[in-house]
Amino acid sequence: MEYMGVAAFIMACYLIGQSLPDKVKRLEAKMKRFERKQKGENTMSKLMNELVGKECKIKSDDALALVGSQEIQCVVLDTDDEWMKIQYIDKKKNQVTKLIRIENVDEVEIL
Repeated sequence: MEYMGVAAFIMACYLIGQSLPDKVKRLEAKMKRFERKQKGENTMSKLMNELVGKECKIKSDDALALVGSQEIQCVVLDTDDEWMKIQYIDKKKNQVTKLIRIENVDEVEIL
């Protein structure tokens, strides 16, 4: 009889452990949004909204992975609180559309 209780306890711990990582991820995302509002990064995203449709030069570490340098010349297509949709021409003259995080943008120059 004791084995049934131990088995039920182990099964309950296993089921709770399965859903816990998802809840932790959602809670972390909420905390990040709250911290951004406290720091004023929400103001940054409002400023980025003004760039929609304009050609810019963006300095970011993400650009290093995209075009091989820290600066990328692009057109801002859309923005929200966290992301920025940009379009640029790669080395092979292909038009590429990417999403980058606003928090990863170091500097913006309007061309």
